[in-house]
Amino acid sequence: MALAIAFFSIPVNTTSSFYSSLKTHRAEFLQLLKVKPNRRIRRELTSSAAMFSDNIVVSDIIATGLSGGIALSLLKSWEQTAKRGIFDQKLNRKLVHVTLGLAFMLCWPMFSSGRQGAILAGLIPGINVIKMLLLGLGIWKDDATVKSMSRFGDHRELLKGPLYYALTISLASAIYWRTSPIAIAAVCNLCAGDGMADIVGRRFGSTKLPYNQNKSIIGSITMASAGFLASIGIAQLRICNYCFLGIGTNQMTVTSSCYLGSAMEYQNSGMLSRDQLLYLFDRFAFLTSQPEVKQRIAEAVNDKQEAVAVTTAIQEEIFVEMGVDPQFGLACLGKVNLVYENDQDLVIRLYGFVAKEEIACEEAELGPEIFEQKMEMQQYLQEQQLEMLKQMRNFHMDDQSAILEKIRQQMEMANFEPEASLLSSEKIQDIVNRRVSPVYQPR
Repeated sequence: MALAIAFFSIPVNTTSSFYSSLKTHRAEFLQLLKVKPNRRIRRELTSSAAMFSDNIVVSDIIATGLSGGIALSLLKSWEQTAKRGIFDQKLNRKLVHVTLGLAFMLCWPMFSSGRQGAILAGLIPGINVIKMLLLGLGIWKDDATVKSMSRFGDHRELLKGPLYYALTISLASAIYWRTSPIAIAAVCNLCAGDGMADIVGRRFGSTKLPYNQNKSIIGSITMASAGFLASIGIAQLRICNYCFLGIGTNQMTVTSSCYLGSAMEYQNSGMLSRDQLLYLFDRFAFLTSQPEVKQRIAEAVNDKQEAVAVTTAIQEEIFVEMGVDPQFGLACLGKVNLVYENDQDLVIRLYGFVAKEEIACEEAELGPEIFEQKMEMQQYLQEQQLEMLKQMRNFHMDDQSAILEKIRQQMEMANFEPEASLLSSEKIQDIVNRRVSPVYQPR
């Protein structure tokens, strides 16, 4: 499926009073806007997250198998070190604590970004939850696992820390997944923060906290530092791609929980809300005006990539920031003018958004000088279009519809070149005169 949008070249800074004047021929005007896909706005809505197969389900199943295999191999390795006594039992336990969850997070990009990927990924630590219950209750005997995960070799210890550990990672994956900063913060603080706090605190933690003699000051500092640094490190690897918006790798945007809840509510309903769409339009306009983003698009063009691939990636990053699955968000863009066809202002904003993307792509492809010349020509064209639309206001609604139909035919014959959207005053008057005649036929 592709998002196909064409736009009638409306001045971006036109006043709202001008837009309100279009109400008399809104249906015909918007229909004219939808006639043909623009070269820059065609998107193939296939899943970029399907790493192993064109079928997302098959790809996620393969990712589940690989991730489970990696986790199992790592766990078996630590079981062997515990069995051979290579490390102290408590240190071995904490090494399992630190490495297992972080290694699992590194496997997240193999899954699709939607709910299906989240649930399948959550099954991997979920299986460990069941294993901890069986071992902790004594139903299943596995001395190597008990020794590698317990402090004193008692299987009942697995019903505490190890069980909570697996349960937290499973819930963070299945509920928050890659579209929320909560997932990365929870897992990194649990694994790196808590694990390193115990390792460092036992070795150097002679000074205890005044309100808890079981915890040391250095251990608490290590907990905060290790959790924070691990979170930043995972973010830099773009495991959770919500934090990158193309304006510098150090900028991280955290969406509020109430907005995320709203995003999930509308995502479940099958369409983005009006506020979400307006946020997307405004955010994209801001980002594409930044020098860093312009350079990013230009560099992609220099590397023989399509500019529209970069602008689409930026939109996907905005969707993830909003807590919306990028594939779902892009699919919603393809039906905005159908779902919100009675919301004239929103549809006009949609075409302004499309125009912004077209401009960003052309600026990268043409270079500054040629692009500036084209913008001057475009501005002149827009002024002419505005005058034409003002003239159309003087006619009856049926006359306006006839004029727009003639423009549509003219643009279709000219392969939708922007210049074909203009009609002279004489031509407009001729169309009106012919419409009132019984033998009127559009030329």
